[in-house]
Amino acid sequence: MKLQKATQYGLYAVLELARDPSHQLSATHIADIYGISSNHLAKVLRDLGRAGLVNSVRGAGGGYRFSGNSKRTTLMDVINIFEEIGSDSTAAADPGDATDIGCALLLVLGEIDDIVPVIADVDCVVLPSYREGLSRSLLEAAAVGRPIVTTNVPGCADVVDNEVTGFLCESRNAVSLERQLLRFISLSPEKREAMGKAARKKIEAQFSEAHVIREYIGAIADAADSDRKFAMKLRSD
Repeated sequence: MKLQKATQYGLYAVLELARDPSHQLSATHIADIYGISSNHLAKVLRDLGRAGLVNSVRGAGGGYRFSGNSKRTTLMDVINIFEEIGSDSTAAADPGDATDIGCALLLVLGEIDDIVPVIADVDCVVLPSYREGLSRSLLEAAAVGRPIVTTNVPGCADVVDNEVTGFLCESRNAVSLERQLLRFISLSPEKREAMGKAARKKIEAQFSEAHVIREYIGAIADAADSDRKFAMKLRSD
């Protein structure tokens, strides 16, 4: 997803203001942090105000204060204010892209043509999902040989052998997730590497293209055999 400039500015503003909802910042102060236009940012802040995410503070030392729910407001809440999801935006690079937060947003929201080097650059892949069909991101992580920390729910647990290729935590349980992340962090480099290799072997054995094709053919053969037996029973009756 290539974000429009207004969306990027909105994300910068919300991230800065949400750090401390009791603190107020001016548009100029936020703009200086990211090297962007304060006039353009002021317009974006007005849109954020209409959406109920920021309040304008009047009087001496006025500015803006975050008014949303800092525990529930997501990046997509901000994006949906400015973007028509599914549109093909070709916005040019912005100075704020070079900041730490700008780089992080581009990594999370930008388009990635080759995911392998991104996964290979991390120690493990974490997906605290409530439920999946079958998580493609976890399949990709294991295929690259990276351990996984994810929830013990359908579509995630199918990809992980607990304590062998990664760690499973309870769904909707932040304490359980924290516990499993700390367990992974405490592993030695050798154990992390062994866990990643085990993840790769599991993918090759259970989720390779050849294995999936064999399973499909087997299922089709079983269904055809059941139909044949049913037809023979009808004729005999």
